[in-house]
Amino acid sequence: MILTSSPYHLSNTTSMAYNCTIDPYDNGYMIHASGRCDTTAPISLPVADASPACEHAKVVSLYFPVEVRTEYGDNIFIVGSIPELGNWDLSRAVPLNANEYTTQPNHMIWNGGDVEVAAGTTFEWKAVQQNADGSWLWECGENRVSTVDEFTCGKQTIGDDPIWFRCGNH
Repeated sequence: MILTSSPYHLSNTTSMAYNCTIDPYDNGYMIHASGRCDTTAPISLPVADASPACEHAKVVSLYFPVEVRTEYGDNIFIVGSIPELGNWDLSRAVPLNANEYTTQPNHMIWNGGDVEVAAGTTFEWKAVQQNADGSWLWECGENRVSTVDEFTCGKQTIGDDPIWFRCGNH
């Protein structure tokens, strides 16, 4: 179990998982709970660092999972309307990795990105494929549009998890 401050957040992942948040001014009042959360039973909790929880992020790391069938030597990138995504310049597009790629259906995942963008930023983007011969294949359709969440602390997954590479030679 872990206890942090402002507001207090309890979690238990070693047995049946539960989470609850308790008003720090009245520890007998439950604000939010998922699963069973009993604040009246005597419990002993180790106290973690007393830094306040992240309420508004300033910068968020973006994560892009893309499902696409590729051939040996092909690579997948993210390019978009903001400097962190290359300003639509393919030479500055953000490469994804194939660490989770297998030849099994539904496991052809390219992922990554991990670019830091200011919270609240709205941007357009697409996945692009660089073929082994150096040619580029752009995702079809309208540009995707996403906004960096101001309430996400750490990493935000952009799009569905994963997004499908739309059309092309797939």
